[in-house]
Amino acid sequence: RKFRPEVERRCVVVDAQNIACHEREPLRVSEVIRSEERVIALEQLLMNLSKLADDYMEGRRTGTRGNEKAARFIAREMKSIGLVPLGDSAYFQKVAFAKTPTGRGPLRLLDNWSDLDSIPADRRVTSNNIIGMIPGSDPVLKDQVVVIAAHYDAIGIVPPVNGDSIVNGA
Repeated sequence: RKFRPEVERRCVVVDAQNIACHEREPLRVSEVIRSEERVIALEQLLMNLSKLADDYMEGRRTGTRGNEKAARFIAREMKSIGLVPLGDSAYFQKVAFAKTPTGRGPLRLLDNWSDLDSIPADRRVTSNNIIGMIPGSDPVLKDQVVVIAAHYDAIGIVPPVNGDSIVNGA
């Protein structure tokens, strides 16, 4: 289902795939998500989710062009809000997978990058984790870590249903 920013909704992000929303009155300026100096309006959250769910992202299946587009979009957003990149290449951490021998079913995460050498070329899949950090400012808690994780991949492109073959995801 695509998100429509023009419809006012009150939303609670449950996780990257599940957002509980209901229609409501227009958004007040004071109703924002706050994180230290960063202020994100609900409209911006919905716009970002809408972009990730757009057909342009081709369903974001791991290892596809649509997944790469989504990764670049997320990295640009992380940079725009000032997250420090922590990947092996800016915000990107390369990850290796293998397709099943039939090419159907879930991908298998490989233990390390060199394992790709033992996989036939037509079964190799590469993708990226997107990693950023907001450094803490409290000297007492500076060595503490809070991890917030979500996946940005989805099902991708499937046989058409009612003329639509892209599974947009959330």
